[in-house]
Amino acid sequence: VAWYPILARNPSRTISTLPGQSLLAKWLTLWNQPRIKVGLPILCVVTSGFFLLQLNYDDDIRLLQTMPNDLKQQETLITTLSGMQSSQQM
Repeated sequence: VAWYPILARNPSRTISTLPGQSLLAKWLTLWNQPRIKVGLPILCVVTSGFFLLQLNYDDDIRLLQTMPNDLKQQETLITTLSGMQSSQQM
């Protein structure tokens, strides 16, 4: 607000074209074609569907917990000595 009187003294420069204006005009011209208007959204949906089908996940909580090697060796020793195969897991 305080700068307004100083900035308003001189007239603003006129800019003939904005940066990227020609690119935007070309895009709008392309978008008005029915093939592009229908084909591009379909292509985006098909492409995203393909990649969603390729998505794999493993949400097993046991993968987040790593057992130290010493404890793993002790568990193996106890399992072989006791003959029981049931270890405690979540």
